[in-house]
Amino acid sequence: MAKRRRYRSNGQKSQGYTVIKKDSNLVAKTDSLLMANKHIPFVDRIINADKYPGRLNPDGKVSSHLMRHDVDAQGNWYAYPNLKYVNEQYYQFNNQQEAFADALKSGNFINFGKDSKFAEAFSQGEKT
Repeated sequence: MAKRRRYRSNGQKSQGYTVIKKDSNLVAKTDSLLMANKHIPFVDRIINADKYPGRLNPDGKVSSHLMRHDVDAQGNWYAYPNLKYVNEQYYQFNNQQEAFADALKSGNFINFGKDSKFAEAFSQGEKT
């Protein structure tokens, strides 16, 4: 099992995720967002990182989510994983469209409404 870091970019211990931008409002917003969505499978992997292994990548880094963000036809923004954990194994989608379709079908996403900036910041944050 690959070992995962559990610190925010500001060096504080976290729930198993990092927010790249050192914006205290964004960090607080992210904490609240994760707690409100803890029933979503990928969020559970963020909050309870010790219950799930990481995946060792060819570059030596460890991943558990490989997050993406996308917008639907109504202008609603979503964040979702491109790396899915199923039957104790990771599955990486072949492309973003496949990952987005699976996320919408399975409910494995967070809907950010019209807030594209938060969806992008969340999906680009390091989750391990």
